Amino acid sequence: MSIMILIGVILLMMFLGVPIVFAIGASSFAYLLFTGLPMALAVQSIVNYMDEFVLIAIPLFIFAAQLMNAGGMTDRIINFLRGLFGPVRGGLAHVNIVSSMVFAGVSGSQVADASSVGTLMVKVMTDDGYDIDYAAAVSAASATIGPIIPPSVPMVVAGAMAGLSVTRLFLGGMVPGILMGLGMMLVAAILAHIHKHPKHAAVPLMEILKAFRSAFIDLLVPVVMIGGIVFGFFTPTEAAAIAVFGAIIIGMFVRREISVKKFINCIVETVIVTAEVLLIAAVCIVLSWILVYEQVPQNLLTFLVGLEMAPGVFLFLIVIMLLILGMMVAGMPTLLIAVPLLLPMASYLQIDPYHLTMIIVLVTMMGGLTPPVGTLLFIMASVTKRPMGAIVKAMVPYYGILFVVILLVTYVPAISTWLPRVLMP
Repeated sequence: MSIMILIGVILLMMFLGVPIVFAIGASSFAYLLFTGLPMALAVQSIVNYMDEFVLIAIPLFIFAAQLMNAGGMTDRIINFLRGLFGPVRGGLAHVNIVSSMVFAGVSGSQVADASSVGTLMVKVMTDDGYDIDYAAAVSAASATIGPIIPPSVPMVVAGAMAGLSVTRLFLGGMVPGILMGLGMMLVAAILAHIHKHPKHAAVPLMEILKAFRSAFIDLLVPVVMIGGIVFGFFTPTEAAAIAVFGAIIIGMFVRREISVKKFINCIVETVIVTAEVLLIAAVCIVLSWILVYEQVPQNLLTFLVGLEMAPGVFLFLIVIMLLILGMMVAGMPTLLIAVPLLLPMASYLQIDPYHLTMIIVLVTMMGGLTPPVGTLLFIMASVTKRPMGAIVKAMVPYYGILFVVILLVTYVPAISTWLPRVLMP
């Protein structure tokens, strides 16, 4: 009964407009007081979780993304990609998507992607004659690639919580992330021909090569990071540190575009974003501990076993449940609640825990696109000054292709498990 009261209070506080982090935190500590459990248990669970070396990667990846963005990386990559995709009808939509795929190899965050690449591309696309709602929809949809292609802040958090190898999770996200990008490019190509989106004359080869030389060092950063992790030269945390070092060298000494003031601003933004992520993680850890204490995962598993459904049906129900939850709760809290709740089912479902974690990460990151609390929708609505409903309407085809990718990853395990097994047998 007490756990039902806890969940009811959380939902009520959310309905009243209380931010999710405070709703979960206040309700969880109220539960501890109501049941008479010592607060020290909750504090200890937070300390145990935060005392993970791999979590150092979170502020480092965020810092690297801030530095690369301040150093003009986004502008140079977009300029190069415009030369490649200019002659293609609807080419700027492809530039938007591919830029997000490249930036995903640095930031590990959908919010960072939407705030940098997405914000810039909305202006570029609308200046070129694209419908503003469509430009916002492409920018929001492509930003979901950020936490799937490594590095990934959510995967670092999920791996630390579940005791799984972050490197294996990173490798598992490579193919799904590429599939997401290719799927969105297919949708963009179809819509471009239906709506007669703009295309431009071919850019001379020498201009493309000049743009490539300008962006070469920037493109090298994600390649070195991902390549180093994939081939085992360094751990995700070491990769994050190398990315920061590379961004400082490129931005402050090679490009000389990062002044001392910009550098300090990057530090401040990194502290703010990191604090937000870890604060959400801390309160969700307490909630997760309460769920385990109340034996909710065990009871849920017993209930599902009693239904005698095929594992495939269970997986579909998990996907739908997480999609619905994502409409009410932002992506990271959903992830932190879902991992300890659902991962114990992996052995019963006869599914690789890394595969199940990938499904959870992929579906919960869709929460950034689903109203009424989709973070990416809020960012794009704020940038464009357009109603959220108009952006959601323009995004319908992208919802469809992303759901197809989710189903493929869910029912074709090799998509997320093949690369880790080959490179980390």
